[in-house]
Amino acid sequence: METDNEGALVDVRKSLTNYLLANRGLNNERILDKSIHDDWIIKSPTDVTAIYEDIILRIQEGLRASLKITDKFLHDDNTLKMPPLRKDVEYVYFTTAYAVSQLIGSPRI
Repeated sequence: METDNEGALVDVRKSLTNYLLANRGLNNERILDKSIHDDWIIKSPTDVTAIYEDIILRIQEGLRASLKITDKFLHDDNTLKMPPLRKDVEYVYFTTAYAVSQLIGSPRI
């Protein structure tokens, strides 16, 4: 079975840059989309909002790490620098998918 590692990597990167980490904060660093952040904070219990702020920052760090890995293989225009190994693409894909599943499951008590 043949796989399209490059295509999958480009798709994950586009998801990260166009939707999840589309905004830029201080030092031009990518940050989690404001609507995703705000949804989490609004749904978190008011007495533990600081805990959920920290959790969302850790998820954001994980997404940034995935983006940094894609940057090793892709140019800014999403053309290939070098072919990724399947395990690299799987790591980025599943890490990002897990983070998204956590974001979709906003805190509810």
